[in-house]
Amino acid sequence: MPGRVVSIYLLRDPRTGNVRYVGQSLHGEGRLKGHFKGAESGSQIPVYRWIRKLTTLSLVPEWELQEEVLEEDWVGVEQWYIAAYRAAGCKLLNCTDGGEGCLGYKHTEEAKAKIGAKTKIRMSTPEAVARVVESNKTRVLSPETHKLMSESHSGHNVRPPISQAEIDALAERNRTRVWTPEMRAKASESARNRPPRPPTSEETKTKISTALTGRYVSPETKASMSAAQFRRQERERKLRCDE
Repeated sequence: MPGRVVSIYLLRDPRTGNVRYVGQSLHGEGRLKGHFKGAESGSQIPVYRWIRKLTTLSLVPEWELQEEVLEEDWVGVEQWYIAAYRAAGCKLLNCTDGGEGCLGYKHTEEAKAKIGAKTKIRMSTPEAVARVVESNKTRVLSPETHKLMSESHSGHNVRPPISQAEIDALAERNRTRVWTPEMRAKASESARNRPPRPPTSEETKTKISTALTGRYVSPETKASMSAAQFRRQERERKLRCDE
């Protein structure tokens, strides 16, 4: 199955015609809008500073299609053009040698801190979070992307099986745990501020009922579940008494 088509493009200085930037895009000339947004954001990336300087002169970069290649080939092609134009004496504004947009480029610790601070501010409002959530809901990933994501996460965060000795140690620690007044106050405050749980839909109830139908639960498991429920009720009762 052929991959998507990637445009390798140039940005030329409208005053001299010189090539100042080599880039790649899945959206053709539409990528120029992204460059303008980056320039308007105040970013100090060289190409954005250059675009801001042009706009103060009522000028814009000249976008030129250099070549269209398949998605699996664009990295090497972009790197070749960047190297070729640099060898020809063009003063390119690319920060890297091309490929993935970051090959060879490393942010300074100061830059990382600034980026992190701006991101926190940008994502500190409920509106910003809602926009991200809504965007992810409507985002459609191709089968190839799903495969790459699955492969990249394969083997990550895989916890080895817990031994019976570890289970017994955890159970004993929970049974003998001493709740300080500070811990009780914090748990009580968290319980009061917890949003109400939405009612279980009839569809979900049916699924749960179907999944549990015919399921065998041993006497030992029943006793363990009963004891856990009793302990949970006792903790809730103590918290209510502390309020």
